Amino acid sequence: MRYLIDQFEVIASLAFPDQGWIFLKQDPHKLKKIYYKNFTQATLAGLQEEYDLTGLTQILDEKNTILIENNLNQETQLVNFYNPAEYKPNSFMGIPLRIEEEAPLFFIFDAAHKENFNAADQTLFEKIRDNTAIFVLNRLKAYSLLSTLKTQEKLLKLAVDLNSSKTIAQALEKFARVMAHQFEASRLTISLAKPNSNVAVIRKVIGQGDEFAENVEFPVDEGLTGWVISKKKPYVIEDLEKGEYFIPRYTKQEKTNYGFRSFLGVPLMVEERVFGALTLEHNLPYKYNNATLDEIKSWVQIFSSTFGRQSSEPAKSSDV
Repeated sequence: MRYLIDQFEVIASLAFPDQGWIFLKQDPHKLKKIYYKNFTQATLAGLQEEYDLTGLTQILDEKNTILIENNLNQETQLVNFYNPAEYKPNSFMGIPLRIEEEAPLFFIFDAAHKENFNAADQTLFEKIRDNTAIFVLNRLKAYSLLSTLKTQEKLLKLAVDLNSSKTIAQALEKFARVMAHQFEASRLTISLAKPNSNVAVIRKVIGQGDEFAENVEFPVDEGLTGWVISKKKPYVIEDLEKGEYFIPRYTKQEKTNYGFRSFLGVPLMVEERVFGALTLEHNLPYKYNNATLDEIKSWVQIFSSTFGRQSSEPAKSSDV
């Protein structure tokens, strides 16, 4: 962030704006303010944290090139990050900063004077922008590599801990606690399918309790968890309160989600045989998504391998 601000300041020193912003496009229609600076002594802008992506900023986003407007019509919808009664800019400059497929950033500058920004400087601004993008991208790659290495270390530790377990019950306990911490679950549940039946049983719960406690059985043809087991497929719901219909977690008799907003369920499988499901629930919406699902697969695979190995040993499988 410091580097971004430094480059923002470099451009400002060349462009002489009245005020400037760094915005992040956080969804198709919104800009989030991550930095603002007033380069004059006057009080110019009434600041908010978010703004609609409209007018010139929408054009900037669509064209993905530096945009300079030096004779703005006062009816132009710039963006509502100033109070029209106090200040109306006559010059605007926007610089998009896209880093691969990451959410784009925008450097926005404006000024009360007409012809404030020199179009002849655009090539220089483009070089600063491109160098900034390369620097940030390299930093992100470094952080990503470091994060990957740390994750691999955690996965290796989990594999060693699970393989040192004397029983499946011990392995299940260790796995549950690691997963609840790693993915910050308000509630984690591990359910195991009963052989040759249409029923599964909840074997481990960590976190918020409700009527579906350990040792409670439920049919696999009802609810989200049963669907994960019976269909052998993961299921992600970013917000349980969205949609017209209530979706039960275990049985048709459920009338509430107990305050849970996001849900992620993953089948536990050995080769093609499903033996249960891991479910993560959180009180906040959008806590879990497809990216979480991709991340969790390696963790689940380690436990499934341990389960498959130990369940083949009768003395140990009896402890489930």
